[in-house]
Amino acid sequence: TSLYKSVDVLVINLVDLIPAEEPDVTFGKGVVHFQKAYLLKGIKPLTRELNGIAVIHSHPEGIRPFPSILDDDMDAYLYSYFGSFGPKAPYLSLIFTKTEGGSVQFTGRGFFQKKDFFVDELRIVGKKVERIEALGRPSKNLPDDVHLRLKRLSESYGKEVPEKLWNTEVTIVGCGGTGSPSAHSLARSGFGTINLIDFDFLNLHNSERVHGAFAKYFGIGSEKYKVDSLKELILMINPNIKVNVYRGSILDTTAKEMILRSHFILNCTDAEHAKVALSEYVWRFNSIVLQVNVSIESDLY
Repeated sequence: TSLYKSVDVLVINLVDLIPAEEPDVTFGKGVVHFQKAYLLKGIKPLTRELNGIAVIHSHPEGIRPFPSILDDDMDAYLYSYFGSFGPKAPYLSLIFTKTEGGSVQFTGRGFFQKKDFFVDELRIVGKKVERIEALGRPSKNLPDDVHLRLKRLSESYGKEVPEKLWNTEVTIVGCGGTGSPSAHSLARSGFGTINLIDFDFLNLHNSERVHGAFAKYFGIGSEKYKVDSLKELILMINPNIKVNVYRGSILDTTAKEMILRSHFILNCTDAEHAKVALSEYVWRFNSIVLQVNVSIESDLY
């Protein structure tokens, strides 16, 4: 890639592609591993002024192209590797996927002159110019209450903590006795995006353990999904939090999209199919899944 800088705008032009051929890569657990010989091909362009390196990732069809933990690890390694040969060269990471309808979606991020940046759009120049806008970018505009709420954390662990938490997306699978208090706590902890997945309705018989089970939900004609009541509770804590809900199974495509774009997942259900599905995501996509359980034991006299 070559580039020029104007004010706060960085324009990156594609100069050449270095396709990965079979000897250049190996596959393990569905993940591509680059061989050293392939990485060396990217070093020569870095010796030329204003050249940089771009790495293109691909996500499975139908899965939105937000960086996964695996993408984070790969980019950190490759940025360090190529940076040792061209310390002033920009590093760019693009993630592409194809939707079920056949269109292309992407996100992009990079590092240049000691600053990180995000890609706003791609322009494909031919007989006409085609513009593809990047999907949602993380926001650095933190609500004032997040700074105040996390003041003690910032003092102990660094002033960047509020921003990191606010730009973290977490998915909670199961919004009952363990999922609802987990969401309640995360909402108070400064997380900016919380996804809720559950197919069940809120009932009086299970309300004793569900946070957000307000009395108004148990009148005649007031049937409420657990995810909707929990969303209302989260927004009461902080109306700036982005809350996405899915009223259905973890196996559905929409639920899978939520999970795979998240930084981590809390599995708060004992359903075996959910455990198997999430184990598959850990194995294939290096997703971070925390299993949350509550065990009730008692002695009878």
